[in-house]
Amino acid sequence: MITTSQITDNWYFLSFRLKDDTIGNQTYDDRRDCLIDLVDSIATGKYSDDTTSSFVFRSSCSLKEIKDEVEKRINLEHDVVDVAEMNIKNSFRIGKAKQSRPRRSRDS
Repeated sequence: MITTSQITDNWYFLSFRLKDDTIGNQTYDDRRDCLIDLVDSIATGKYSDDTTSSFVFRSSCSLKEIKDEVEKRINLEHDVVDVAEMNIKNSFRIGKAKQSRPRRSRDS
């Protein structure tokens, strides 16, 4: 049976790269645990964390609410998180990322 929350919840993809250093008083593990705790607290039901640094989950939170919470949990100068709302193809990049690589031609 489909519940009301399943109809109104959005699907999100969250991917992250955290610098493998202690920054301030937070280690890599501290920052990673904060992201896991965030997903635990906002996910509706089960979520997928099968890959090393990404989650797929359903939540009633808005994309902006998730972005605001992620910003509190990472070091914005060294870490980067991509979070995308899959239903409407909307996304945020949070933190300082390296310059993007140019897209490769399919012919090469």
